[in-house]
Amino acid sequence: GRNPAAEIKAKKQSMIWNTFFDDHYIPHAKRHKRSWSYDEDMHRLRIKAEFGDVPLNRISKSAIQQFHNRLPEDGLSPATADHYLKLIRHALNLAV
Repeated sequence: GRNPAAEIKAKKQSMIWNTFFDDHYIPHAKRHKRSWSYDEDMHRLRIKAEFGDVPLNRISKSAIQQFHNRLPEDGLSPATADHYLKLIRHALNLAV
């Protein structure tokens, strides 16, 4: 028979980061976070360029770690770099 839950999971896994962020994460964040506009800013400024066209199932821990390590080199403080890491983690946890 047909398994709707597996179909939804497969669709999310093949979805690219930009589509997931705009269609799924931001609506969720608008309902649950006061700082959702800051999430949009972080996405627009740096995350979109790094992971925008990457399918969710292709984003690896090492790619996220390398991105996080480069942020202070771009002039961000370590604490601000950690905010980017937290946003990516929170969004990917929503995708699972």
